[in-house]
Amino acid sequence: MTNDLMLDTATAGLPSQVVRRMILSEPDITGALRLMPRLPHMGGRTYLLGDASGRIAGVEVSPKAGVRILGDDGPLFHTNHALLSQTKAVENPALLQQVYPSTYDRYTSLAGAAGSLNSVADAMRVLRNRAGAPNAVAKSYSREEATETACSIVCDPAAGVMHVCLGLPRVGAFVAHSLASNGTVRRRSGPISPVARADTQQTLLQVHARSLRNPREVRPGSRSRFLRG
Repeated sequence: MTNDLMLDTATAGLPSQVVRRMILSEPDITGALRLMPRLPHMGGRTYLLGDASGRIAGVEVSPKAGVRILGDDGPLFHTNHALLSQTKAVENPALLQQVYPSTYDRYTSLAGAAGSLNSVADAMRVLRNRAGAPNAVAKSYSREEATETACSIVCDPAAGVMHVCLGLPRVGAFVAHSLASNGTVRRRSGPISPVARADTQQTLLQVHARSLRNPREVRPGSRSRFLRG
């Protein structure tokens, strides 16, 4: 899982989409952390990593700061601002305020839930948090910040299950998928509920309508992620 960071950029290197595919080819976090410093990163990014053993790690990267490890113990929280001194040193505060002004509020909400996270259900509850809406963990569009939660994911690596909710998460909207050892994903639970389907369709229609009005207004969706072993 990744988040945007408003850090320095480079004109040569690998975009995050390629980096993700290379990370996924590694068997575990040890391999991923060995690989990442060898890659030429084009921009700022946070990666939250997990493997089948239940181990997790958080990494912030930038062309100048390199690969910086947040930690390998949980829980770890991240939104869209840098947390480490090395990456903060190359952060663009003006751009961060322009693109993700809600990042600090969303981080506070996530971190405030640390003491109550003991299960997958707890993680889903946190990702549904609408406190401070529209600039909430479950982010909806606002004139201040033209982003919204497109998808919420809770991974349980040790159990081999990924729970996915399209659109703003609501009760019963998460769908469980099995993570096979060969990398394939298979839905475990039944069909998507009418509530979840309607919520997803409404989200897509709203994003499409705004993109037609002002293509520059729609930016990559707010990605408040939770990953815990």
